[in-house]
Amino acid sequence: MPFVKEHMEEDMEEEVVKEPMEEDVEEDTDKKNTEEDADSPNDLTDFKFFSSLPDDLFQDTNGSLDQQMNVGVPQDLGPVPDKSGINEVINERLDEHMGADVTQAEKQEPALSPIPEDSLIDVDASDGIKTVKKMIGPDGSELQLEPWVEQLTRPQGSPEGVVNQHPEITLLLRSRKDMKFQLPWVNGDFYNKFWIGLAGKDRNRRGWLSDWHIDVWFQYIWHFRQKDADWVMVGPYFNAQILYRDVPFYYADGVTYGVPWTDESVEKVYFPINEPKVHWALGVLHIRSGLVTIYDSLHGPDAEGKVWWANWMEHFAAVIPPYLEEANVMAKKKIDPKSYSITFTYNKEVPMQVGYYGDCGIWVMIFLYRLTHNIPLMVDDAAAVAIAYREQLMAFFWKYKKVIAME
Repeated sequence: MPFVKEHMEEDMEEEVVKEPMEEDVEEDTDKKNTEEDADSPNDLTDFKFFSSLPDDLFQDTNGSLDQQMNVGVPQDLGPVPDKSGINEVINERLDEHMGADVTQAEKQEPALSPIPEDSLIDVDASDGIKTVKKMIGPDGSELQLEPWVEQLTRPQGSPEGVVNQHPEITLLLRSRKDMKFQLPWVNGDFYNKFWIGLAGKDRNRRGWLSDWHIDVWFQYIWHFRQKDADWVMVGPYFNAQILYRDVPFYYADGVTYGVPWTDESVEKVYFPINEPKVHWALGVLHIRSGLVTIYDSLHGPDAEGKVWWANWMEHFAAVIPPYLEEANVMAKKKIDPKSYSITFTYNKEVPMQVGYYGDCGIWVMIFLYRLTHNIPLMVDDAAAVAIAYREQLMAFFWKYKKVIAME
């Protein structure tokens, strides 16, 4: 069955739907129902009883996306000629609009990024990210993060095409209490919506990820960057700033993430791209050539999405060259600003997302991890890999969470 591109167009209104066991029961008194919800041992300990929660029990997890206007071994593609015709369209539009303010995005604060300079990262421009300042684990002791190792084999008997629910997360969601928690490598608070998206328990079981999930993953990958790696990366707010045509220099100068783009080894910048309420993809800017390679689990936009993507490319091509020049990146890397231009290409040697969930955000995570670790992108069963990643991510984040409050 052909995969239909997900559309995130509903209003993000919180909804409460009764469990099937509750629908035929009249509410005798408010007190009785409150006591049953809070104290019933069956509700909170019998995993079999509620292991499959109603699909539409919880609110949509995609609200934070509204904040954004947003094969072989992976390799630096360099200045590969683009044959898609995209660049001709973009160049024509740039000629028409250059100098005009065509930005429609409103400037809004991100959920988590950028991270304040002194919050998490010990900056040494000559040595990349060296240490995390006082990263404390859930038990209050100093924490050493474990490197990610993909576990793509699911437990025997796992339901095909459906996420195995994490028992403790299931208990939390069934309790209807909102957990406020933190992850030790990120400066910010999280709530149940974080788990709901990963578990695929948002409205209509879409499993969409928000900028919360993407930013957490980017921040985590940062901690395992080798000091001589040829890449840097930025979080999801960068995409919004591109569309606002106001990209802060704290990205390029190393203030936010610890590694300046002028560093001798840096050749590539990874960044997430969000088409609001519709899709995530991963972009890679090859600094010297100006080529932007897009890793898209849907292999490019459909007819409806082409307008948004053309507009995004137009903004990116207009913003990045002067940004690199003003940030002294061109001078340091001996790039001639007069001959510099941005071009775009889609890497087609990537898995096509399939299956029950909207897995574009999951694939951005997979692409980033594999590209930064020189692991081939292609897989045998894309749907199974995406589900295995969801299950592993839930267990991984749950392990490192620090509960602040139950509300």
